[in-house]
Amino acid sequence: MSNQRFTPEFKDEAVRQVIERGYSVAEVSERLGVSAHSLYKWIKAAKPDDSEQRVNVSGARFGMAGRMPPCNRRMPKIDAGNFPTTRPNSL
Repeated sequence: MSNQRFTPEFKDEAVRQVIERGYSVAEVSERLGVSAHSLYKWIKAAKPDDSEQRVNVSGARFGMAGRMPPCNRRMPKIDAGNFPTTRPNSL
């Protein structure tokens, strides 16, 4: 394990190559001689913290540590009376 330290300018440029210029983390880390793990940490540190305001796939906003909004549709209850015990013949 290396104790090599990188300047903030070096880290910013490495992150910029991934975020703005579209290079892969693997490519940048290999070219600059840093671990991909370090580069991922630098990228995460450079992005603004959005933990309070996240957007799910549908675009609806929800907060509180990324919890999904409640679903209005209920799943049918399955009990021993309505649970199929054999496989369908179509298989």
